[in-house]
Amino acid sequence: MEPLIVLVHIPKTGGTSLRVAAEHYFGPERMLYDYGAAAMLTSDLVREWVHEKRDLERFVQEVAEGGFRFLSGHFQLQKYAGVMPDARFVSWIRQPVARIWSSYRHYFTHKGFEGSFQEFYSRYRFRDEQSRFLGNAPDRLDFIGITERFGESLRRFNRQFEVEFEQHRSNTTPPSDTMNPPGPEDVAEIEAFNRKDMALYRSTERKFLGQQ
Repeated sequence: MEPLIVLVHIPKTGGTSLRVAAEHYFGPERMLYDYGAAAMLTSDLVREWVHEKRDLERFVQEVAEGGFRFLSGHFQLQKYAGVMPDARFVSWIRQPVARIWSSYRHYFTHKGFEGSFQEFYSRYRFRDEQSRFLGNAPDRLDFIGITERFGESLRRFNRQFEVEFEQHRSNTTPPSDTMNPPGPEDVAEIEAFNRKDMALYRSTERKFLGQQ
């Protein structure tokens, strides 16, 4: 039996592009989504057994019997890592300043956020967000890609998992003429607020470059 690939989809890292590539390759009938109980994208199977009945063991059984190949969602790594020992866990990370700027533009454009960029990145919920998704065990991941090197990351992913995902560009927020990019003071503050994410990104980038 081919293993389930589980994407820990950290927002604004290119996860939607990978998910779309998986949909094209495996087909929608072999895909599962967990983007929260209220999200329309969340699969009925996930909604029933994970969010409503909270029976992860039964959910794992249903996944195995259903022949699913890919599970994607905005969840922390530890949510499924402990109950799916045979699954292959993957994620993508992004340079923290760039990711937070992209996230701010998304919230401003699509979610009605009206505050300043500084107000946005100063909020605790947006600090070290990537590290919180991966928890204390990022080594549990079988693969980690880098958004800034998406094409090369995808090629490595394809080789490792023996698949042929094609690169898709999805869920991007177009640049705005009314928004100035982060200045030096913003960058310094964001880096200070996101020390764990900065360390995670630098470590991952060093490993990535060392494997070339």
